[in-house]
Amino acid sequence: MIRDLLLETYGKYLGGDLVNTVLSKNEVMVHACGKIDGYEYTNSVDALDMAIKKGGRYIEVDLSLTKDERVVCVHKWDKNTFERLGIAYRTEGLSYDEFMKSKYYDNYSTMDLDMIIDYLKKYEDLYIMLDVTKDLDEEDTKKIYELIIKGFEENKKLLDRVVIEGGSIEMFEAINSIFDFPNKHFYLTGKDINEERVDEILEYIKNDGHFVSVSSHKKNVKVDIIRKVHKLGIVYITYPINEPAEALKYFNFGVDIICSSELTKEDFLKEIENMSHEDKVRLFFEKDVFAVDTAGAYIVSISEDEAECAMKVEHKHINGSGIVQGGALFTLADFAFGVLADSKGYPQVSVSNTISYLRPGEMGDILTAVARVVSKGNKICFYKVDIYNQDNKHLATMDVTGYIKTLNIKIAFFIIVLIIKMLYNDSQYS
Repeated sequence: MIRDLLLETYGKYLGGDLVNTVLSKNEVMVHACGKIDGYEYTNSVDALDMAIKKGGRYIEVDLSLTKDERVVCVHKWDKNTFERLGIAYRTEGLSYDEFMKSKYYDNYSTMDLDMIIDYLKKYEDLYIMLDVTKDLDEEDTKKIYELIIKGFEENKKLLDRVVIEGGSIEMFEAINSIFDFPNKHFYLTGKDINEERVDEILEYIKNDGHFVSVSSHKKNVKVDIIRKVHKLGIVYITYPINEPAEALKYFNFGVDIICSSELTKEDFLKEIENMSHEDKVRLFFEKDVFAVDTAGAYIVSISEDEAECAMKVEHKHINGSGIVQGGALFTLADFAFGVLADSKGYPQVSVSNTISYLRPGEMGDILTAVARVVSKGNKICFYKVDIYNQDNKHLATMDVTGYIKTLNIKIAFFIIVLIIKMLYNDSQYS
């Protein structure tokens, strides 16, 4: 039971060696070697050098095949790639020599798989995710993985710092038939974001035993899926994130790593330092899926002894009698209590909520819940929440008894052990 709790809360620090080192420490993965001088998707030597110089140690690199079957770092052979290279478009792609002699935007040097291996040799704390283009047919897909294994043949230990990316069970079955890579990453597509499909994929991941992470596009991030992933002891990644505030939002949802072509770890650390207390509370409550996403509650203001939250009455809030359902009012009041209670800096939960309904709310009303502190002890605290409509008519009042939580001694012990382990890992990789 304690392990399940720790996995849910600290899943990114549990699991295999890769999870315990780079994936638990690097909250930013550099996308396609990073942006350079405003240009994305170059997968160039220059971009990779810049990413490493800025502190990037977990870097995604795109791979594809040249027409003479050599593995090079390119997103795919589309018109955009040829424009970046300044070469007329050809459906068959380029030969190895043509590609390696070319430069992106006449300035940035191209790379191949051998150069990636050299970077792994040079930087012992560097981790690479290999993203093979999805445009290859089945035969060429198998061919590129065979060539990847051949490339690492004399340096197989380096594969401990390489993650293979894929987006379907069928793809990984094909990859596994060639080589069972020690570190794998599964990216969820939009069609995968349903409970049945996710459970099937996570069961496959669990049985395989070599997956270290799962990702999805930011528009498909779901808190319940993140929790399921954490229970497997692996981490969750989302993309594309290029604003510090947006990164913090997704970290708050439980995402462990954001994939970005621009951000560094220092960027969002500075953002945290500059955030007001109220903004931090707002950020925390964005992951309140029921009150915020389902009911539509939102924070208006927070002060030392008062929090004001609001909700517009929509069709989903109306009961069979055509007025606001009592549970909707309860949700808004409880949300306002939670905002005020948790803004104090110590976790609180309600142990008793008593609500009195004074008059009905109606379709289109703007409801405002005002939570206030009545009294506070060392363990027990009392709050009152009043709900008004836009005409300042009093609709409901709630009395809340809150409990100030303290850390269970067994859980505290395990957390201390985890912190010591993390500090030890930090010392090994600093």
